[in-house]
Amino acid sequence: MKIDRCWPVPYVALAFGLSLTGCAIDLPATPPAPQPAPPNYRQLTATYFASTLVKIPVAGSSISSLQPAVTPQPGEWYACLKLTNSDYYAVFYAEGKVAEARNAVEIDRCAAADGYMPLPPPEKPKPATPVTPAKNKNNDTN
Repeated sequence: MKIDRCWPVPYVALAFGLSLTGCAIDLPATPPAPQPAPPNYRQLTATYFASTLVKIPVAGSSISSLQPAVTPQPGEWYACLKLTNSDYYAVFYAEGKVAEARNAVEIDRCAAADGYMPLPPPEKPKPATPVTPAKNKNNDTN
């Protein structure tokens, strides 16, 4: 008894269709350029913790040099913040500002990071400019 090996028509059509889909995808010639590192990241970090994570005492803390972030970390750059109690925070930067800060994990390599420097004091909030009420011209009857 001879067995003919042939593919049923639906499977052939499916395989052919899938092979064509690879031709329709345009891949970028070069990956997008990374955003530049924020030059004032130390100051951004101090201000972020003072205004957003106020319960975390950062006085006397030190911050590492800036490093490129790797996927799946948020942001394109990150630095490690070493608190006075030796806990570490990873601080991520995107678009020139702090994108996120969290307790450091193994992938952050904060204990092995170099270039730690004292964290500067946070920027003082700018005073709000008083708003002068506009004169109402509807009350003028002259």
